[in-house]
Amino acid sequence: MLTQETISTFQAQVERFQQYLDFPHAQHEASAKLAEIVSTRGISQDELTQEIAQLQLMIATHPWVKTR
Repeated sequence: MLTQETISTFQAQVERFQQYLDFPHAQHEASAKLAEIVSTRGISQDELTQEIAQLQLMIATHPWVKTR
């Protein structure tokens, strides 16, 4: 089970991850950042993958993204 502290930290990491999406080398940078999160946060790769999938859905359906 994720604690509020873990969730808050993860959200901050995701915000940084989103910043990488605007750069040409985004996938490499994002992959490295995700690997860092997995190794330093004690979250499993499966949990991280599930969280990312949920966040991608939230981002894709967010009104700001649709008007961008």
